Amino acid sequence: MNLLFCLVLFSLLCVISSLQQAGTEPLFAALSAVPRCQCHNPINQIHHKFIGSFKVNRLNEYCNFEEIILTLKDSRKVCFNRQTKMGKHLIRCDKRHPSSDKKQMQCMKKFFKKKNRKGQRKPKKHSGVPT
Repeated sequence: MNLLFCLVLFSLLCVISSLQQAGTEPLFAALSAVPRCQCHNPINQIHHKFIGSFKVNRLNEYCNFEEIILTLKDSRKVCFNRQTKMGKHLIRCDKRHPSSDKKQMQCMKKFFKKKNRKGQRKPKKHSGVPT
């Protein structure tokens, strides 16, 4: 049993050593890496039909600004510009509903409601009953 443990440990060390010599990152690099900002090239616009969910990373000691990370319906993650109108709206939605993904998405969809030419919301259509 002791010999088997030593052989497994030795082979594991050999594999790690060969990976490091090959110029790849060590296996445990993610555990020792310092966290930092995730968004370096955010996009400025996206059609809402592609958005599956979103997450806002708050300010912390490693990143000096809020980051908006959109998860698209095809499972890709992209960063969104926090300084656009939609970005500011997404941050507001996250602050209002920090723990409910469903309410966050409902809040986000309010941003995309159609507006008329003057920038005002279209009035609701009433049934055919006159008042």
